[in-house]
Amino acid sequence: MALRRALHFVFKVGDRAKTATFYRDVLGMKVPAALTCQGG
Repeated sequence: MALRRALHFVFKVGDRAKTATFYRDVLGMKVPAALTCQGG
């Protein structure tokens, strides 16, 4: 059986705003628009 590459990961977090800030400012990643909305 061949291994497949993961296309995405899901992390459950307590504070979306702090998490998005960390990923954006510290790791230099782009935060998808889906994470910036309140309804999520």
